[in-house]
Amino acid sequence: MKKLQLNPLTEKQKEVLIFVAQFIRKNGFSPRYVDIATGTEARTPGAIAGILNALQKKEYITYEACKHRGIFLSPIIYKLTNRQIKNIAIIQ
Repeated sequence: MKKLQLNPLTEKQKEVLIFVAQFIRKNGFSPRYVDIATGTEARTPGAIAGILNALQKKEYITYEACKHRGIFLSPIIYKLTNRQIKNIAIIQ
């Protein structure tokens, strides 16, 4: 079986990705900025937007900034369990 190669994340990117994945799995729809700010250390809209843009560039999510609840997990990430997502490498 081929090992999945994923781009490493910063701690904040990983924190937001875990939150978004858990939120979508629990609720069936993506979180709003205020949900992300409440559930993570990313507090400002600018910080959240920057993290979401980085996650999109690394192909973990697709993100439509102007769309209400426009955050979607990439197919590869959607198939991973929460434990597998937590095991994604962190940039040192």
